[in-house]
Amino acid sequence: MAYRPKAAAGVFVLRNVGLDTEVLLQKRGKESAYEVGHGKYDATASGHVENETESLTMCAKREAMEELGISFDEKDAVFTTCVYSQDGTTTTYIALYYFVDKYTGTPTICEQGKVEALEWFPMNKLPKNLWPLSVVEALKNYDKKIRFSEVGFKGDKK
Repeated sequence: MAYRPKAAAGVFVLRNVGLDTEVLLQKRGKESAYEVGHGKYDATASGHVENETESLTMCAKREAMEELGISFDEKDAVFTTCVYSQDGTTTTYIALYYFVDKYTGTPTICEQGKVEALEWFPMNKLPKNLWPLSVVEALKNYDKKIRFSEVGFKGDKK
């Protein structure tokens, strides 16, 4: 059977503080799926599409509920960028990233051990230890309004 990349969705929760926009990031914990990501900042919520009946937007909404305990209307999930990436694991991803600023509930760590902390950062002062590459790329793409990019492949100059 031919190799197929995994489909994933990521959510970045935003808020406005004065004139600044802030993004909520999760700091990965010791029980995170990828050891290389421990202690690094990741998307607010993210995960794999679980079956053939789940759309990427549905995946983003489910992951936000599972990981943060928040809900949003799918129409309020603003598709921002798609990143095709190989970030040093054995999996290649096609990840769609959504930005959300309208949601119900209070973001909470729902997966103790997988996540150490939830922290707000101004979009112009993001932490240096972001991971995986697709998250770094998605945040750059948001700022530059880039809809698609590829990162992490052999010979990639990024």
